[in-house]
Amino acid sequence: MRQLTSFDHLAIANELKDLIGRRYTKFSNLPTGYKLKIGSADILFLPPDRLYKTNYTVPASSPDAITQKVRKELRGLKLEDVRTLNLDRVVMLDFGMRKLVFELFREGNILLLDENGTIVSVLYPGSWRHRELKVGVMYKTPPEPAISRRELLLDSTLLKDLIRSGVPRPYALEVIHRLGLEPSSQSTSVNPSKLLSVLEDLLSSLHNPSGYICENEPYPIPLSYLPCEKRFDTFNEAIDSFTPSLISLEEEQGKEKKPSKLDYMLKSLQELDAEIEALQSLLNEIYENWSAVEEMLVSRKFRDVGKLKFKGMRGKEAIFDFTP
Repeated sequence: MRQLTSFDHLAIANELKDLIGRRYTKFSNLPTGYKLKIGSADILFLPPDRLYKTNYTVPASSPDAITQKVRKELRGLKLEDVRTLNLDRVVMLDFGMRKLVFELFREGNILLLDENGTIVSVLYPGSWRHRELKVGVMYKTPPEPAISRRELLLDSTLLKDLIRSGVPRPYALEVIHRLGLEPSSQSTSVNPSKLLSVLEDLLSSLHNPSGYICENEPYPIPLSYLPCEKRFDTFNEAIDSFTPSLISLEEEQGKEKKPSKLDYMLKSLQELDAEIEALQSLLNEIYENWSAVEEMLVSRKFRDVGKLKFKGMRGKEAIFDFTP
């Protein structure tokens, strides 16, 4: 599945507004991320960029420090708002006295804020030139795009300037296609008012998204430059159709799966089969050389020392005990 963008997160956040008014229920660790339950709805966070509502049951694992803190601080609170910050890859779930922030870039991050925006807990603390993420400091969003959308028409290609202004590539290509131009078209050849009108119309459609699959990838709107098929009522449902493959993909990329009881039983059976095979091989060798073994057992030496007892194996050697 493709990497989700700031425009995708805007569409997801708008759909999650349906949960406003419901109470926080639970926050859990997953083998590949986290799960937030609001009312009866489950929201998956699969780092770095996937945050969406799911209908799949994903088993939880042992809680880490931020999970325990979120459980304590959000207990009894109602969801008051869901929104993206600065039209960026940051989604905030506002519970009034506490706010839960998901940063959906780099390795992905979770921050718990108080009512004033001060960081109460953070999954990955860090410090950069423009901001600091640690407990006790005010939360700041990442820097805004290199150029604003009001300054799009520079002496460069339209695709390049749209991306520099913060428009994700799939949606920049959609804007260009709606203008009837090519990605290599110069920005200065476009009417500024028309460009901004098309862009604003696209952003407006993300406030009432739906679920589309375009060339086997989920989108919240149909893209006119790609063959698209509407398959779901919501964008969250379109993304959720990829959940089984997303989770198995994470496991294949190095997430260690805890062995089940059945795994242990199968391993024990394999070990027993190997021991039986080794003993069978030994018995075959004794049978093939029985005359020599019988002669040894009835010899005066063995009659003198007493009863012969088999003790076990040492590699391929049989160990016997002779008790007088």
